[in-house]
Amino acid sequence: MIYEERSRDRFVKKVLETIPSYMKPIEYLMDVLKLSRASVYRRLRSEIAFTYDEMIELSSHLNFPVEEIVPLDKDSKAVFSFQEYPDADPPRFFANVIERHYENLQRESQFKYRYAISVMNHIWLLYTIGYDNLLRFYYYKWLHHNAYITSPYTRFSDIMIPLPVLETSHKASALMPLLENSSFILDNNTFLNTIIEIQYYYRRKLINRDELFLLKSDMEKIINYTETQVQRGTSELGANKTYYISYFNIHSNSSYIENDRESKVYFYEYSIEPLSTFNPKVCASHKNWLNSIKKQSALITTSNQALQIDFFERQSEYLDCLMKDKDLTI
Repeated sequence: MIYEERSRDRFVKKVLETIPSYMKPIEYLMDVLKLSRASVYRRLRSEIAFTYDEMIELSSHLNFPVEEIVPLDKDSKAVFSFQEYPDADPPRFFANVIERHYENLQRESQFKYRYAISVMNHIWLLYTIGYDNLLRFYYYKWLHHNAYITSPYTRFSDIMIPLPVLETSHKASALMPLLENSSFILDNNTFLNTIIEIQYYYRRKLINRDELFLLKSDMEKIINYTETQVQRGTSELGANKTYYISYFNIHSNSSYIENDRESKVYFYEYSIEPLSTFNPKVCASHKNWLNSIKKQSALITTSNQALQIDFFERQSEYLDCLMKDKDLTI
């Protein structure tokens, strides 16, 4: 799609302003868009237009709303960004996803003002970073679900995550406690749903007993870490964290984030790359919906001690059932 020349120039200006100062724009655009040097130069000189696909790709990487630069035909339309899964080289794609998470966390941790609200019915990829066994399990089941593993008998032990990816995940994990003003609305089964998935692969004999213990230990660490934040209302570095338990079932994961520069919505479902948009109307609508869910939830941060105790005791019972291979009931 070709858009008007003024919009084309505005888009080029926005891209050049937003590319990190420590990176060379030409090399950055060649790498992100998989274009030749000559093709990048022609786009930056506005000799030819960026395609809509290229614009969406750049707006996703650089975190700005493409609608601000190139208005859509109707207010009822919105641009969503989605990273298509590759037919080849899934390990490289997974590594890129972790790298993008790290880059986004770096950006978010530097904003003076930040507010985020999320609903969760399972642990998604971002919250497994820093927990090597759970991250590998997430990678393993993603390979299974997307048929990147051709044999249904491929074991958990056969799949490894390269060391550089694990190192990036640890760097990203160190930034999580810095993120201010985060609210989390948990489904009663947020942790249970992930534990059930682990049990499924264990009962298929694709995870051995030692691996089960390691996964259980990582789940225990995440649950204990959450409980600690619930009890004190902050992360270990003092960032505000607020937790709620929903009175109703939550059917999918999503987040609304706003900061000094923009607002953005992420829809996670069960993918490792969320569907996202900067569209102001979509963001405002989803923020209102999340706030309505919050009103139908119980605050457990530094309050509701009986509910706190009941919730976290149940998580311990689920982990005991996992290790004893008992059926996990809701």
